[in-house]
Amino acid sequence: MFLVYINGIGDNSQSSLKLFADDALLYSIISGIEDAVMLQSNLHKLVRWSDVWQMHFNALKCYLLRMLNKKTHITYTYTMKQTELTTVEENPYLGILIDKQLTWKPHIDSVYKKGTNTLNFIKRNLWRCPPKLKATAYVYITLVRPILEYAGTVWDPHHQYQIKKLEMVQRRAARFVKRAYTRDVSVTGLLSELQWPTLQERRLTARLTLYHRAINKTIAIEIPPYIRPNSRQLRQAHPQQYTNIGTPQIHTNLAFSPEPPEHGTNSHPILRNNPKQPLTKHSSKKHSGRGNSYWVSPRRLTFRQ
Repeated sequence: MFLVYINGIGDNSQSSLKLFADDALLYSIISGIEDAVMLQSNLHKLVRWSDVWQMHFNALKCYLLRMLNKKTHITYTYTMKQTELTTVEENPYLGILIDKQLTWKPHIDSVYKKGTNTLNFIKRNLWRCPPKLKATAYVYITLVRPILEYAGTVWDPHHQYQIKKLEMVQRRAARFVKRAYTRDVSVTGLLSELQWPTLQERRLTARLTLYHRAINKTIAIEIPPYIRPNSRQLRQAHPQQYTNIGTPQIHTNLAFSPEPPEHGTNSHPILRNNPKQPLTKHSSKKHSGRGNSYWVSPRRLTFRQ
């Protein structure tokens, strides 16, 4: 009933409006002062809608986040109910901390902190338990790993120091489960014994799976027009290969769209499965850059060295 009630909130808005439960996100590309005035006008329309339908916005909980890669920008004061919106450098949206340059560094730091705090909580309460209980209870898989992987297809780290930073949480969890704290113990061997793949490998599999579903239109994600099939037919090319995207700027390198074609096409054939067939993991090896390739057989996702 609530969704039906607010369904017409953005009917008269020229700016883009995204809704999720009781959260509303209004955004627009600001190329000049005219675009800023139009965005302010759309804010007034939302306020008038809230007055008519008696669902008032709290202006003190509404924030302004400018996403730009320039030192100078168009200065404009946005208001709601005669209250100036607070400008922030970063702000959470649907559980993801978004900063103005889309570097994902604040979010990754926040994920690392939450995962570490949860793991330390488990250690304090379960450190006397036998290893079998710790492993069979899946305390790490249930309580810690979901924090480290939530929406990982969006903010998958690009820098090695961030990748290693997140992996350290899982490696400490492996030592805790096995009670192996000595320096001569191989943590990689502990992870293999526990059958815990690396977080980087899990994020890669999740990203390729999501990209595969978007390509086959089994999920409501629109593929951008700049991601298109490769028109050049090379000797070693895959018939369903997509063009790789060259992105010199860091904020586009960290986006979801440029990543999958690099792993799925030029060095790796694109995931292209029958949409009606389930996508399952047949076999996998640790991803180490351009040495591995990925493709989809009629019924399974296969990894090849």
